[in-house]
Amino acid sequence: MDQEVRFIEGYVITETHAPKEFIGKSIQDLGIRTKYGVEILTIKSYYKGGRMTKAIPQADYVFSKDDLIV
Repeated sequence: MDQEVRFIEGYVITETHAPKEFIGKSIQDLGIRTKYGVEILTIKSYYKGGRMTKAIPQADYVFSKDDLIV
C-alpha cells in the first residue's frame, strides 16, 4: 500500500512499490530525477529472512521486485 506525508507546501514524501518496469534497472538508467522530477530518499528491500534499508541510494542502485521507494 502506498503512503504519503505532506512535507511543506509543494512537497510530498511518498512510499510506493517499485513499478514493474523499474525492476532490473538502475536509478541512473531510468533517469528518475530528470524524467519524474523526484528524489529517492530511501529504498526498502525485502528478501528471504529480512529487510534492508538503503538511505540516499547511489545512481547505480538496481531495483528488485519487492523494493519500496521513499
